[in-house]
Amino acid sequence: MGDAGSGFLGFMLGGLALIAHRESGLDPWVIVILFGIFVTDATVTLLRRVAHGKKWHQAHRSHAYQRLSRRFDSHGSVTLGALAINVIWLLPLSLLATQRPGYSGVIAFVAYAPLVVIAVWAGAGREEMPLVRS
Repeated sequence: MGDAGSGFLGFMLGGLALIAHRESGLDPWVIVILFGIFVTDATVTLLRRVAHGKKWHQAHRSHAYQRLSRRFDSHGSVTLGALAINVIWLLPLSLLATQRPGYSGVIAFVAYAPLVVIAVWAGAGREEMPLVRS
């Protein structure tokens, strides 16, 4: 999709989330939880790139989903994994946050903690080592 497409999609989803909040009173933390995979991947990737002296705005292939799709040689597997995380982990936590709004910030932290670990494990923000040809 590239930065232009994903940026547009992110702004559109964010706008729809704000409309949902305004129209229905949906807790903003619920939205934060549901966007967990995208927010975590982008944040960990950009923070690690900046920490390693890379230009955060320069094109790269170091997002967790990009590295995992190369590691497993399959975009489909990574997409199914993201779907599983959303359905099995993030959706139930977002529903819990709607039922316990006083704890929604804590629930969001619980939701994000393993996502950060997965992103770091996947190498988000780390550049690929060039192949040495002999």
